[in-house]
Amino acid sequence: MDLQMPDATDGSTSSAAHWRTRVMGVFDGLISALNALGTAWIFVIMVLINSDVWSRAIFNRPISGIPLIIEMSIIAIVFLQITAALRGGRLTRSDVLIGRVLKNRPQLGYSLQALYHLTGAALMVILYAFSERFFTKAWRRDTYEGIEGDFTLPTWPLKLLILVGAVVCAIQFARHVGIDFRTIRNLVREKRLDHGALVIPVVGTIVVGLAFYSLDKFFGFSAVEEGIAQVGLILKNFEPSKLALEQFNYVTPFVGHDSVQMITIDRNMRKRVPELNKLYAEYDQVFLQSGSSPPMQLFTKFPVRKFEDLKGHKIGASGSMGLWLRNTGAVWVSSSMLNSFTDIKNGLYDGYPISEVLAFPYKTYEVAKYLTRTRFGVSATSAITVNTDTWNDMPKHARDIFRDVAQNYGAWQSGIDRGKINKFVGIMKKKGVKVFDMPVAERKRWAMRLPNLAKEWADRLEKRGLPGRKVVKAFMDEARAMKVSIARHWDRE
Repeated sequence: MDLQMPDATDGSTSSAAHWRTRVMGVFDGLISALNALGTAWIFVIMVLINSDVWSRAIFNRPISGIPLIIEMSIIAIVFLQITAALRGGRLTRSDVLIGRVLKNRPQLGYSLQALYHLTGAALMVILYAFSERFFTKAWRRDTYEGIEGDFTLPTWPLKLLILVGAVVCAIQFARHVGIDFRTIRNLVREKRLDHGALVIPVVGTIVVGLAFYSLDKFFGFSAVEEGIAQVGLILKNFEPSKLALEQFNYVTPFVGHDSVQMITIDRNMRKRVPELNKLYAEYDQVFLQSGSSPPMQLFTKFPVRKFEDLKGHKIGASGSMGLWLRNTGAVWVSSSMLNSFTDIKNGLYDGYPISEVLAFPYKTYEVAKYLTRTRFGVSATSAITVNTDTWNDMPKHARDIFRDVAQNYGAWQSGIDRGKINKFVGIMKKKGVKVFDMPVAERKRWAMRLPNLAKEWADRLEKRGLPGRKVVKAFMDEARAMKVSIARHWDRE
């Protein structure tokens, strides 16, 4: 009697296929879970948007943080659902060419499709490689988006979702590459090889490989911090988390220094508070010099003689400038200066704190014909910095030149701004803008109406290990040394 021995190879192959199927099943479950989370997130956003609309309509007050939540959520949802879209064949691409090629020359068509999927996998790997350091820093430094004292969100969860989405999507692209090559193999078995189909994946793989090599050599996968830009003009108010100590001007309003005095105050503060410059060193930059901006004023559709005139009115504000409206009876609507003209014109709000220099190009004055010179205060808005590696590579005489020239930046900027103010205000008056200088007594009443913004801000920074109180005191001491008008001594309460 003949006995047929079982083939051990068949058993091991079957076992491997079984485990591969189970692993891919778990992976498909992960994709579906991420997709479901993205769908649920969309529903939550819809609820938040409608809640904000009803809050504006019923209570005349927006819900803080809704725009920021939506802004960050859009990115998160993309990375939660992109892999499911790819798996289902719904990822956007042009099928005009590839569809015809798949039909008429299937070997060539699937070769092109394999190259497409291979490129997608490569891009996701690159995205992960560049994003990983940003997640690490966001986690370590606890960076956030939003406005201190109003609403903030940590950035690390979003950056983590980007990493997870990139990894999962790269694996799915790789699965598609495998499917494409298995399809090509089966087609070759059925008919002779289409040589064009062989050339495409070989050449494509070489190109993708060279792209990786070039990125590694040219960027070192640390492009931002290794000197793609050697010199920067930094707008400090756009970095409230990374440059937290630099936001002191926004929590000490109604101090009457001018832009030239601000440069001197800023320079002296850095001698007293070295942590101000150390902030830049943490991001591989060498601080050279601050620049100042003219004081923010108030442009409105109605006359404002005292802060009580704001009661019940919606006022737009960018970033921390909205803090100046607290306890005034105004309804603060978070909005950018760029949108001020359109938003006021469409009735979203009735005014905006903005300087004359910025109100002219943004056309805010065209829809808000009342300029109240509140003189909220001059701020050291900008900074000139140099990449640390670039700075260290410079010879000493070159560094000295950079420092010497940078010292004049603030004075140059101040002179240019004064000329613009005189010119722009003259044009505004001709176009019907009414200018009112708020008296010192009213400015003091407004300042005293506010909560102690400086104390609240400093206390939050102290909890993070940053010398907030030291910064506030240094600023107020330097302002007092200048003998300027001070509506409220923020450090003495």
